[in-house]
Amino acid sequence: MRLPASSQWTSIKRLLVIGVVGIALGQLGSLIMPINKSLWTSTFVIYTSGIACIVLAFFVWLCDIVKPERLVNPLIVYGSNPLFIYVLSGVWVLSYSLVNIGELNLGDWMYQQLALVMSAKLASFTFALLHVIGFWLISNMLYKRKIFIKI
Repeated sequence: MRLPASSQWTSIKRLLVIGVVGIALGQLGSLIMPINKSLWTSTFVIYTSGIACIVLAFFVWLCDIVKPERLVNPLIVYGSNPLFIYVLSGVWVLSYSLVNIGELNLGDWMYQQLALVMSAKLASFTFALLHVIGFWLISNMLYKRKIFIKI
């Protein structure tokens, strides 16, 4: 259901206000409890939720108001079967442990091959990016065939 433009702007404003308040509360709370991702402190959750609200406001503005099709279409394709892609990525990573090449599992072997031709950081980034592109291609194939897997 498409919201009228005024409701979209109201949603964007609310998300921005919630985001700024979340960031401010997270920063203020960090004086008592540090923002710590590893421990998932309440300040970390509040702070990152604020950031997420601002990012969501940006994407509502971009996708629902500006609507640049060339920029937005890949995001819509990727989000058309999110649960299926999430489960598929888990199965893919699990398959790493089932396939061994020498003494390395498949994931480690693929990373090692990239690390032979580039720095460790760039190899790690490339490894992740190739996964994102691969899962997007699967999403695109499903999207073009109008296959939407839902629970």
